[in-house]
Amino acid sequence: MEFVILITIITVSASVLFFIALRQDSHKPKDTHHLTNHST
Repeated sequence: MEFVILITIITVSASVLFFIALRQDSHKPKDTHHLTNHST
């Protein structure tokens, strides 16, 4: 049970950090523009 709970906590925390990272990227037009130019 503890192992399952640990995995759940890690997954949720990872999802939250990923969501925050996406929001920060969307708030930075320069970074987004740079990533777009790099991928193109």
